[in-house]
Amino acid sequence: MNHAFSIEVLSHSIIHALPDAWSSDDYVSLLDLCDFDGADAVSKDELFEYVAMAMQELDPADAAEIVLKHRLGDRLKAGQIQSMAHDMLEENLWEEYGDMSMHEELFNITSLLYTAFNGKFPHPDAIELVMTIGSKTPDGVQALRSLDESLLARVLAFGQDDHAIINRLFDDKIAGPYFEEAKDIIWKFAIQERAENSVTVHITTALYWAKGLRKGLCYEAKTHNNMP
Repeated sequence: MNHAFSIEVLSHSIIHALPDAWSSDDYVSLLDLCDFDGADAVSKDELFEYVAMAMQELDPADAAEIVLKHRLGDRLKAGQIQSMAHDMLEENLWEEYGDMSMHEELFNITSLLYTAFNGKFPHPDAIELVMTIGSKTPDGVQALRSLDESLLARVLAFGQDDHAIINRLFDDKIAGPYFEEAKDIIWKFAIQERAENSVTVHITTALYWAKGLRKGLCYEAKTHNNMP
């Protein structure tokens, strides 16, 4: 069942790294994988600097292989990691890799490698959006109370034209009962404010999925959550 929503994009910011994507433990593990002695003695504030220096001693593809193994070694085979390490020197894998469930992690990996190698890897772009979604009908308000990635991804799609990537790839899913890819399109979301008939939500996604949106855009959407 479709509900009528009104949407306003309050802010639109391009980002190149996700907050808190990497912990001190991650950096220590990467130093160990780079055969760096004494990682435990490095202060937390200097850990990434040491990671960057250790990686710069390696071929970029070899460094990428280490980071991929650390973050995705439980999901990828050795041959896949080796192939991906070379591909990510030229390709935007956080947008293009076939398994969308890895896109957010591939963004984090590319972001670290881009910074460590001063731009030898593609510049990763993501977007942070803040938008208010409102409904004047009880059913729509109820849908907002159970807000999830499926509704948010559909809302992003309705704010863009038919040529937008999200609409070209997923027009059937957007109109259909279940949009399983939505959880991999919407990397993060957080409700900033709830009002009686609306929510204001902060969304993080790849720029790929939201290029047509801009600050100040207002539009209508007749859409729905995933159906039971």
